[in-house]
Amino acid sequence: SWGVGTNLITSKDCPSFGGVYKLAAVQDEETGEFIPKIKLSENTEKVTNPGNKKIVRIYDKESGKIRADLICLVDETFSEDEDMIIFDPIETWKKTKLRAGTFTLKEIMVQVFKNGECIYNDPATTMEIRERCLREQDTMWDETRRLVNPHQMYVDLSDKLFKIKSELLEQMSMEQLK
Repeated sequence: SWGVGTNLITSKDCPSFGGVYKLAAVQDEETGEFIPKIKLSENTEKVTNPGNKKIVRIYDKESGKIRADLICLVDETFSEDEDMIIFDPIETWKKTKLRAGTFTLKEIMVQVFKNGECIYNDPATTMEIRERCLREQDTMWDETRRLVNPHQMYVDLSDKLFKIKSELLEQMSMEQLK
């Protein structure tokens, strides 16, 4: 399981993206289970999120607009019929409670390769893909689309992922004290 890299997305001498391309999990050959890994950085935003992950987009049911993206582990499930609390992974005191029935969920990652084989076949034409992108753009709030002082799109971590990340960070900091 891997993360996205700064050098891949932006120029090396002018990075503007807080992501890194580093190992996030190693699959145990015997059990097939993913063992979470973490990479530290001086830049807090570049500390990796460990584990084999997926992204769930949360939409406001009434407006159809994006509320947030939730990074979580692939085995996690969420229900639109239950309240959901999301929080900023950096400023963890910033929490939002989404009431059951007021939001919809959609997994937005699609597996393209499995065991080295391409398993994704999108038969859509270029124009159909364009239309799909335009429809998804319409789910963004005007405040996030404006060019001057745009609002930030919220990207939160699930409780389970946040706990794993916190535990790994604590383990690493304790090891450095030895």
